[in-house]
Amino acid sequence: ALVLFLCFAAAVSCKRTFNREVWPAKYALFFFLVAGTCFIPNEPLFSQVFLNMARIGGFIFILFQQIVFVDVAHNWNDSWVERSNRADAEEMGSGRRWLMAILASACILFFVSMMGWGLLYYFFAGCGTNTAFITMTIVLSLFVTICQLSGEEGSLLASSLVTAYATMLCYNAVTKNPDETCNPQLGNEDVLSIVIGVGL
Repeated sequence: ALVLFLCFAAAVSCKRTFNREVWPAKYALFFFLVAGTCFIPNEPLFSQVFLNMARIGGFIFILFQQIVFVDVAHNWNDSWVERSNRADAEEMGSGRRWLMAILASACILFFVSMMGWGLLYYFFAGCGTNTAFITMTIVLSLFVTICQLSGEEGSLLASSLVTAYATMLCYNAVTKNPDETCNPQLGNEDVLSIVIGVGL
């Protein structure tokens, strides 16, 4: 993926519209790069070099992805507020449904997150590490929501999207715990994580 994104970045620096063009070629390049990884030997580079690079890169990617989610949520919110304003300009009170849609979307994301927290506590709170991760996710999600709403440019939709994303990251973290007493799913195929990850 890193090679693919570096190729895309180089192409966009040469031609600014590249990010909206030649999708079949992009998919073909991605397919060949993924297929090419099957021929890369694990030793000697994987365990000593690539693994540590991937950890650092993964951390940076998660930070960048959260910035992207906040931007997407703000754009989503602004788009629906603009539609609400246009509808109100045509007929007073008709824009209310767009504002209710924003609120409903935020409530659904918060509800899914809270359900996730409950399930995480139920299935994975058997040891201190998992309980700390789950509790930290809840506390930081509440902190982000309070900070977001206390400013002038606050968006409940952005807070709910970041909360849902943080809950998903917490789920991924606790399901990767190598301790059998902490992770009842150890050794099982984690289809849910794969589906969520591919979807994102």
